Amino acid sequence: MAGLSLTAIALGVLTGIIASAIAGLIFGIGFSIDAANRMREKGTDPLEEEADKLFDQAFGDASQKRGFAVQLVVISIGTAILSGAVTAWLAAQAPMANALVVGLIGTGISLASVPFTHGLPKPLALTGALVTLPATLIGAALLS
Repeated sequence: MAGLSLTAIALGVLTGIIASAIAGLIFGIGFSIDAANRMREKGTDPLEEEADKLFDQAFGDASQKRGFAVQLVVISIGTAILSGAVTAWLAAQAPMANALVVGLIGTGISLASVPFTHGLPKPLALTGALVTLPATLIGAALLS
């Protein structure tokens, strides 16, 4: 394809990975604080050895709730839009073509990670993966 920029594609993918990591870290910290506070309310010390099992159980319970799923899908959409926008900005000569490549790479990475998303329902993980390509193209379209 004419106008493909390996630099724009690489930085677009890297933007998606870094944005996902930062958003996941913030989401995870918030979840952990909330879970620790709930444990304290029930009289359990979140620093005990058994607390790991309780955190895992709390994550499993939360992942089944609609709000949790919505938040994760919104994070996926937001990071994909950002990566598409960065790609389009860096590849002004062919923003949509470059964003298409970034979206396909992101979708591939997301689909490959589905078997490793322990604690998350598979439909949620698949939804997050399948929104990657359209969201990346939307991000690119916003700057085109």
